[in-house]
Parts: sequence; C-alpha cells; structure tokens
Amino acid sequence: MTSSNSRILFEMTFYNPIEILELKGVPSDQIDQTTIRKAKKRLLAEIELSENGSLSFNGENLNRSDAERVINELEDHDKFEFYHYIANNIPLNRFLTAGELNLFRNFRQESIYKLPRFIDFISPYFAERYGLALYTTFLNEDEAEFKSLITIQPLINSSHKEIAFGRLSNLIKEKVKEVDDLTNYIKNEESHYDENSVSEVFDWVQEQLKVDLINLLPAYFQSLRNQCAFSIRNLSVNVFNTFSDSALGLDIIGYALEFEIDGITKQRISDDYDKIEEINNDRIEEETNSPILQKYASILTGIKTKLDEIESISIVPHAISTWVSYNVKVNEINSLDDNFLVIKNEIALGLKALSIAVWNKFNDINVSLNLINLAYSINSDIETRNNILETRNQASEIKKKVDMVVAARQIPPKSPIAAKQPVKSESSTSNGCLSLFLIAFFVGIIVIAVNFEDFFGSSSKSQSSQSNTTNSSSSVKPTITEYSVPPAKVSAYKGNQLDNGASPFNSCFGQGVYSGEAWLQFENSNQSDAVVCLVNVHTSRTIRNEYIRAGSSFKMTKIPSGLYSLKVYYGNDWNPAKKNFCGTLGGFDTDEHFSKSDNPGDLIEIEHKEYSYTTGSITLYSVPGGNMTSEKASAADFFNN
Repeated sequence: MTSSNSRILFEMTFYNPIEILELKGVPSDQIDQTTIRKAKKRLLAEIELSENGSLSFNGENLNRSDAERVINELEDHDKFEFYHYIANNIPLNRFLTAGELNLFRNFRQESIYKLPRFIDFISPYFAERYGLALYTTFLNEDEAEFKSLITIQPLINSSHKEIAFGRLSNLIKEKVKEVDDLTNYIKNEESHYDENSVSEVFDWVQEQLKVDLINLLPAYFQSLRNQCAFSIRNLSVNVFNTFSDSALGLDIIGYALEFEIDGITKQRISDDYDKIEEINNDRIEEETNSPILQKYASILTGIKTKLDEIESISIVPHAISTWVSYNVKVNEINSLDDNFLVIKNEIALGLKALSIAVWNKFNDINVSLNLINLAYSINSDIETRNNILETRNQASEIKKKVDMVVAARQIPPKSPIAAKQPVKSESSTSNGCLSLFLIAFFVGIIVIAVNFEDFFGSSSKSQSSQSNTTNSSSSVKPTITEYSVPPAKVSAYKGNQLDNGASPFNSCFGQGVYSGEAWLQFENSNQSDAVVCLVNVHTSRTIRNEYIRAGSSFKMTKIPSGLYSLKVYYGNDWNPAKKNFCGTLGGFDTDEHFSKSDNPGDLIEIEHKEYSYTTGSITLYSVPGGNMTSEKASAADFFNN
C-alpha cells in the first residue's frame, strides 16, 4: 500500500493463554488459580532458560513481559471462559492466531457468537484477521474464498468495522482513482490508446473493478459501490466523446449499471445509457441499411441515366424494358419495411417518369403502360399511388384508343361498293378525336412530371414540355395509326433471356476457341437480343457463339489470331426447347431474323504480336456512324458450321 490512508489502522496479535499454558485439553471446571499459577511458573522458567529469552508461539517470539500480560488476562472470569472456548474451537483459534480460513469454509453458528460480551472481547482480534483475509482474497481474485468470508457475519462490533473493512476499502478507492486518471487522460487525449486499441479499455476496467465481488460487499461499501459505477460511467462518456465509439461506450456504461447502486445514481447512469444506446442503434441501423440504400440509390441513378438516353434517343423502348426488368425487383422493394418508404416512392415516381418519356419520345404505348403498371405495383404511400394511378388511367385510355384505331384499320370491307368508298374521312375523324385526347394527356403529363424535378432535375420537365409541343402539332402518331399487322402469338417464354456471354450453340458449332489477349467490344443497340458468331474466314469454322442482350454490351475476350466474319441471330423470348435449323435445341420465339457481315471491307483481322494485340468495338444496331454493314441472311446461312 503506497498511500498514507492505506496503512494498517489497527494491529493486535492474538495470544491465547490457555493454549500457551498447555491447558487446552483440560475441562474449564478443573482449572483453578492454583493450576494456572503452576503452569505460569513453568512457562516463565522455560523462557528464562531459553537462549534469546523468549518463547516461540505460532510463529511469534513471546518474551516474559508479554507472557505475563497475556496470562494475567485469565484472572477475569469471563475472559477465562472465552479463552478456554476459543482454545478448544480449533477453526476459530487457528483463524485468530494464524489467519487460517477453515472457520469460514465449514462455518457453524454457535450460541456464544450472539453474546455481546463475547463479541466485544473477540472483536479487535477478529476484525484484524478478517480485514486482512478480505483484502488478500479480493486482491488475489480468489472468488470462492472471498464469498465464504463475505457471506458470514463477522464477529465484530461497530467500533471495529473500520479495521475489518478499511484495507479493502482503500484498495478499491485506489482502483477507482486509476479509472478516474484514465478518464482524464482520454478526455485530454493524452492516453496511449487509439481507435485500434481503445477496445482494450473495457477489458481493463472489468479487471480493475470486479463487479461480482464488489456487489457482495455489505452496506458499509454502498457509497464506494456508487463511486465505482459513476467513475465507470465517466470513462464511458469520455471514450464515446473522444473516439466516437458508441458500441464501446455502451458496453462500458452497461458494466456500470451492473453494480448494485442506489436509486439516484442508477437513474442518472441509466439516462446516459439510454442516450448512448439510441445513438448506437442509429449507427447499427445505418450500417445495416447502407447496402440497401446504396443499391437503390444506384437504381435511381440508373433511371435518371435512362431518361437522359431517351431524351437523346440513344436507347430503344425494348432496351428500357430489359433494363427495368433486370434491375427493378418489385417483390424485393415491397418487402422493405416502412423505414424505406421514401425509396419506394422515388422508384415508383422514377418508373412513372420513364413511362411518360417512352410514350412522348417513341410512341410506344405498350412499353409505357407496362412501366406505369410496374410503378403502381410498388407499395408507395397514398399520395404517390394516387399520383401514379392518374397517369396509369390516362395511359390505359390511350391504349384503348390505339387498339380501336388498329382494329378499325383491320376491318375488311363488307362489299365491293363499300370497299370503293374512301376511308379518309373516317380515319380523320378518329384521328382528330385521338389527337385531342393525346393533347389532353400530354398536358396532364406535363403537370404530373413537375413532381420529378427535385430528383430528376429540370431536364424531365423540359423533355416532357418539348415532347408535348411536338406531339400536339400532328393529328396522330404514324407508328400507331399506320399499324395494321395482327399481334403475334405470345410466346410461352416471353421475356426469357440468357445471360450475356452464354454460348447456346456449342452443341452445333463445338466448344469455343480461346487464346491470347485480343478482344472485341460488341454494343447491341437493337431492340432484340442477339447471338453473335465469329467465323474464321479461312476454315469457315464458327469459333465463338456469344449471347448479348438487347441494349447491353459484351466484351468477347481471348480471340485467337485470324481473319473473321460475323453472323448474327436476332430475336426475343428465348425458347430452350425450340428445335433449330441445326437440329439442336434453343432459339428465339419472337422477332426472329438473321444477318451476316462477310464483305471484304467488313472482315475483322485479329493479330497477336510480341508487344501488342488487336482490340476493337462493333455496333450491332444500324445507327448513323455504325462501323459495319450487314445483310440479311437465312437460318441455313447462320447454322452452317
């Protein structure tokens, strides 16, 4: 102990005169003053004859004056009885004389322990040994021995409590001071801990202040127990403030609340715990939700990109549908809890914006209606759903009008005479009605599209406004009024696609050939998926067949050296059970057509040199500036391996 307050406050060695005089086994009623005088005379003579003038007793050297003082205690009848009892109670006697703890391991309550005169007699000796035992077992973290000591009512009176508990109290105060010192070091940013090592503080404080042992201590230690908890609370707050580690701060202050403290202290610490817990829960929620937020932020960014592509007419409606079906999973979005309602609203409104843009730019009511239906299927809030429902109803009405016009175009004449009648007036009438309806619809779109300005920017409004002006200037959209082909039979595999890079015709052409580092980037800007084949001109062998989805790009890598031509199989709705021209399974059910690029000027030469290799980019969609011409081909041309 280094502090002056930690010095032993009282020290008294217990000598039992009955044991010293070797009268322990003699019944008390057979011991009188004559017996005591004879035993005393014999003992003093032994001391006189010893080399150092003392008697060794229980590890202590007892001189003549000490022996006489102790033996004279037997002249008091009560003390004689107490000494005789203690001498014959071996566990109690060994505890008082040597500090052995067997007394507490198998403690038996005796009637004499309730006698006030006996407690007053034994208290100073018991308190000294008891205090030392408490201090030692606590310091050594001997939980079993400590519990055996603390669960027994010590044989002391109130005047000796400081002796019994003083040593341990001072030890705990020193440990509390170490916690306070660390708190100040952390507060002043003077500690050796950093963000990577500060987690060690929690283990350290648990070692410093053992809550399980301290909670066992009697009421004498209550104020010190409160002090322990409050010091740990201060450490927690400063760890949180300095290192912004809410989880660690919560662990530390939670440990403070494990102490059995009084109501006022507990309430204050509990309030601080609740504040840190709220912050920590917010951070956990933020970390948990971060991937979700990033995912849907990416989708919203993608929607904005698609709107820009629609404005610049650098994408086709089918590619938009493909992108949306691949990225916008309504079931996943609807499974999000109410914390993500804003995300649901934004995605629904984003799809609505795409729907409007597709109709305004491409006249494609089918894709437009599919997009607005998808937007409505998202569980957004009532206001957003009502907003989308209004647009959905308008799109549905346009769809009906379009279907009516198409149906009217397809009705055969009833008689030769009727067939000779001009249909212009009938057509112009329906066109006029449709035109008025479309104008009203566009005006509605402009009003609704204003809601997107905060997220998508002013370009959406500008786009809608420009489209409205353009569309309202004509009586009807040609792509709708001139449509006269009956709709094709819907494939059972509608919407089915393979992954980019799949090789569906290996069974027809053989496994692909790969070597070197040369590559070609294919841009499929067509409305149809495509299977691109690379054909070696000299061997006529198809060395690669790669699937590329509509509106996407694919990098064909590791192309061997050689001179190559291309052949492409276009279509939609991949049917894995369809028998193709090659006699194998797999083909498109819808929009099926073929092309080839085998003109001398379109051949592709792939070279691998010592320090270089060929790279390039090829556009499959016929757009201005395309870098390769193509001509129609047949299934026989394509599947000729």
